[in-house]
Amino acid sequence: MIEGRTRVEVALPLPIYRTFSYEVHGEAPLPGTRVLVPFRRQELIGWITADRPDPDVQKVKAVLDVLEDVPSVTPDLMELCGWMAEYYVAPLGIAIRTSIPAVLSDVSRDYLSLTGFQGGDLSNREKRLLEWLSERKGPQRVKTTRNNLGIGSIWPEVRSLVASGHITHETVSPPSPSVKTRRVVRIVRSLENLLERDQAFGRGGRQREAFGFIEAAGNSVELARLTKEEGFSRGVVTALTKKGLVEVVDEEEIRDPFAGAPQGQSRRHTPTAAQQTALDALIEALDERDPKPFLLQGVTGSGKTLVYIELLREALKRGQTAIVLVPEIALTPQTVSRF
Repeated sequence: MIEGRTRVEVALPLPIYRTFSYEVHGEAPLPGTRVLVPFRRQELIGWITADRPDPDVQKVKAVLDVLEDVPSVTPDLMELCGWMAEYYVAPLGIAIRTSIPAVLSDVSRDYLSLTGFQGGDLSNREKRLLEWLSERKGPQRVKTTRNNLGIGSIWPEVRSLVASGHITHETVSPPSPSVKTRRVVRIVRSLENLLERDQAFGRGGRQREAFGFIEAAGNSVELARLTKEEGFSRGVVTALTKKGLVEVVDEEEIRDPFAGAPQGQSRRHTPTAAQQTALDALIEALDERDPKPFLLQGVTGSGKTLVYIELLREALKRGQTAIVLVPEIALTPQTVSRF
């Protein structure tokens, strides 16, 4: 180990069941501190753990950046993540990443900006950082700044310059999901009688038909339906728009994950002999004072879900409650349709 450096163990958000040894300048940061480290051909954010580094490891890479002074993962949270990793047989780094805000696991969202303030005693490294920012327009990513300066970790300088008022540091939140929209034709002027309709349409029979269809649909209809399904041309819609009778607008389309779900009650199935055997054992356990876990083993399509449904049906019949945990959120509509 190089003099003046300390070895630390870092948990990375990778499907690997171990931590990795790195070196930092000076004293080791506290466990739970975010660090930026090189890993193969990429740079990753990891978290320092309380594990003791393996002294037999000879070649150890250096930490690129210590990203915070105060650990974002508290001792209690680190203990919880350790339990999660052991109980669910998951890598510690992935357990930590799922337990913190997403913005803390992506250094590409950290940006620096000049404030315009000048003066004060600055180190050479701080001067270089300010000079580099002044040569560019707008906020600059921390990662880009560090890579271009080539001076290793810049977070000590960043924190110092933020404290002195020379720069600002902003962490940008992840972008929100895009809003799904659809083009809608909407009536903006009603025609109350036949005289008004004759004056508006004259010999424009298709315009009259299209206007009547939109009225019958509740004064609003999706443009795609009007043109593709009902056969009205875009020219007809344009003519109605120019006459001030309708407008074409973008309307937010509310996503409905249950749109394709079957309506009404699903057909009740009769358990097979094997399913009934499992059910009998589980229902018997409902009467026991001390609850215990059960593992229902079976390949996909073997009928495990029916056992869950019948067991929950029995629990509800007894006035008890039940919670169904879905393995991934995308399966929620499918699960709801079964239960």
